[in-house]
Amino acid sequence: MGGLSTIRAKTTGGSHPVEDQVNPAQLNRITWYASTGWTKPYPGDSRVLAPNEVPCRDNPPQELGD
Repeated sequence: MGGLSTIRAKTTGGSHPVEDQVNPAQLNRITWYASTGWTKPYPGDSRVLAPNEVPCRDNPPQELGD
């Protein structure tokens, strides 16, 4: 991986990103923010969060469940 792919993996896959896996907590927020124009916080958050601020962001996807 390189370039933009590396950035995406590092910001959405926790500390040890693997291709084709994503941290659900971050993916859910990306989907939410994109669908609300990045103006509304994800339900339960007090504000729009950067990828490095998402709770459980460093947990590997397999540890988080569905």
